[in-house]
Amino acid sequence: MPEPFTMSLIWLGQTAGAAIVGRLAERGIDRLLDGPRQVVLPPVPPRAEPRRHRLGDVTSDVDITVRAALAGRRPVLLAFQTAPREGERTAGVTVPMVLGETAHLTLPRDDYLISALVLDPPAELGGKPVLHGVGWVRHWVASSGTDRLTIASQVPTPQLLEKLGLRSADGTSPFEIAPRTTPAPRLLPSAGAAGR
Repeated sequence: MPEPFTMSLIWLGQTAGAAIVGRLAERGIDRLLDGPRQVVLPPVPPRAEPRRHRLGDVTSDVDITVRAALAGRRPVLLAFQTAPREGERTAGVTVPMVLGETAHLTLPRDDYLISALVLDPPAELGGKPVLHGVGWVRHWVASSGTDRLTIASQVPTPQLLEKLGLRSADGTSPFEIAPRTTPAPRLLPSAGAAGR
């Protein structure tokens, strides 16, 4: 009876022999089929080319979200203005959006002052919109990727509106300031009520 070591060598030889016979059989089939076998690989997806811009139309993508202390889907007015250079008046553009959503925009590359006004439409025809929040950010838009900005809004006050130029010296403004709601005072139970 052969020893276990010899048995493992016999198995290894048989396995190697079967592999060699299998390769020889494959080569014979290849010759019968007139030539070597072709290996078919899955197609390699083409590499995505970077987004190209025409020189007169260089833009970047910006996603803007506005955060406010109040809940609800209130209207938001985004205002974009290029940062003023010395002796230059800048024009601006406004974009409406909804609080809680993200505005996906493509802008010409530049230095921007971006402001957000959280407001309610006027209660009556010819009335003033009610301002609930105001926020702003200065951002250099020039990335090849998508910039993601969050503008946090503050509760408007007459002083803040005056500082931002949204209130004139005589106190008039294109907006009404939303009344501040203060939480009702929490009453503590009296000592007699606690023992009942």
